[in-house]
Amino acid sequence: MERRRLTVSMRLVGLVGPLLLVFLLVVVWYFPGRQRIRLLEQQVDATAAAVFTQVAADREYYASVVVPRLEALSLPVVDQYQHVPSAFPLPATFLREVTESVSRAHGPYRIRLVSPWPINKKSGLVDATQRDAFDELLATRSSSVRRRDLVGDVEVMRYWAADRAIHQSCVDCHNGHADSPRRDFHLNDVLGAIEVQIPIAEPWHEAQRDQSLMLFGGLGLSLALIALITWGARRVVTQPIGELAREMARISAAGGVVGEVPPVRRPDDRPVGAEIDQLWHRFEDMQHEVKGNQQRARELSESLEQQRQRQLAFVAGVVHDLRNPLASMKMAAALADKAYEEGSGERYHKAAAMARRQVVQMTRMVGDMLDAARIEAGQLELVLEERDARELAKNVLEVYQPNAIHQLRLTVPDAAVATRCDPMRIEQVLNNLVSNAIKYSPEGTEVELAVAEERGDTVLSVTDHGIGIAPEDVQFLFEPFHRARLARETAPGVGLGLSVAKRIVEAHQGRIEVASSAERGTVFRVRLPRSGPAGATAAAAR
Repeated sequence: MERRRLTVSMRLVGLVGPLLLVFLLVVVWYFPGRQRIRLLEQQVDATAAAVFTQVAADREYYASVVVPRLEALSLPVVDQYQHVPSAFPLPATFLREVTESVSRAHGPYRIRLVSPWPINKKSGLVDATQRDAFDELLATRSSSVRRRDLVGDVEVMRYWAADRAIHQSCVDCHNGHADSPRRDFHLNDVLGAIEVQIPIAEPWHEAQRDQSLMLFGGLGLSLALIALITWGARRVVTQPIGELAREMARISAAGGVVGEVPPVRRPDDRPVGAEIDQLWHRFEDMQHEVKGNQQRARELSESLEQQRQRQLAFVAGVVHDLRNPLASMKMAAALADKAYEEGSGERYHKAAAMARRQVVQMTRMVGDMLDAARIEAGQLELVLEERDARELAKNVLEVYQPNAIHQLRLTVPDAAVATRCDPMRIEQVLNNLVSNAIKYSPEGTEVELAVAEERGDTVLSVTDHGIGIAPEDVQFLFEPFHRARLARETAPGVGLGLSVAKRIVEAHQGRIEVASSAERGTVFRVRLPRSGPAGATAAAAR
């Protein structure tokens, strides 16, 4: 069974989800929750400190202001003041009774005076927490001690501040008491402790409830963020990549044939990330390139097929064109034998002339094929000479003058047209053009060979009034083995002459042009630089 692969969105959720939850736990829950609890503790500490300050201030006022005035009035200040007429309590007794009256009131906190000494039996230590706190006050001389405790099923914060001897009467009372464990108390010694109890259950639970609400609210926010990120990633990343993958699959299913290029933007024109946008652009470029390669491959395939067909036609044409001269030569040989036996010299000479013409035709065909092979191999070399172009044109027409059945006309300027060229190759080009003009023109029509000079170029033109060339054949006219339709229907040939002529002209760094229309004739123009090609010899371009 194939293992299911996770999508980008699923992987993104797996990566971002735990990070958001950790962020929620640490930032949204821990720090704000701890801050709220710390603030609550500070508020409770401030309340306890305020109570201690107020109690200490009242006691200080009583001991330093009230007691001296009472003594000045000769009023007794004693411990058991209830049993002495007109007596007032000691500062410690005053403090105990003040704290007891506050505790009896329905306030937000409770306060009482505690002491481990037997002299303060009413304020004795009642639990282990008080004993530990009092021992800590004695041992560390701290200003206060704090404990979180449970008193009567109520969660409270308990504070103890040291109750020190601030008046000599308190020291004397403790040192002179019969049950006192020691007789060496001094001023500022710890005689007891002031305990404040502040309920914290309700505010503490409120803080915890707020912390829980923050936790669940942050969880909801995290889930919303995860959903938003997932939706955005799906819209901006996974969907465009999925569409790209589907397009690639469609191309693959079609055998690599590229159809219409999809738009880089989706139909709703939604934005995508820069990387995805670039990926789509690269895919679009790839599709265009593949389409171009496919088009070029088709064109190359068609060209190769046409080349193959032309080669087949060439082979058939060569076989046909060689068969005719061979048959004529065979017939000429037979006529020559018969004429020799009969002693007819005239018939013998006619047969020999026929054989010579066929040999010339075969030699020309073989020469064209050899030249085509040299050109394709890049081995055609030119032997350059300074020659008069008029002389070359005249030499070509003299070949066709004796047996001309056309009106051959030579048009040349009065002055010499000096041209640096390979005279044998240029005469070969002109021979091909004049031969074609004669071959594809009706008998009795004019064939003109003209020489001119235009802007430093030598221009050799051959004009006929023959069958012409169809427009669709002009672009393929100089390709090897190609023959125009009208030419195939009019005369035999292999389609190498014009291709060889074009390569020879290009080897001279010139060009050959053609202007023609069907049934109205053709004009070929050969343009050669009068200074010739660069170098003493030049190879034909492949």
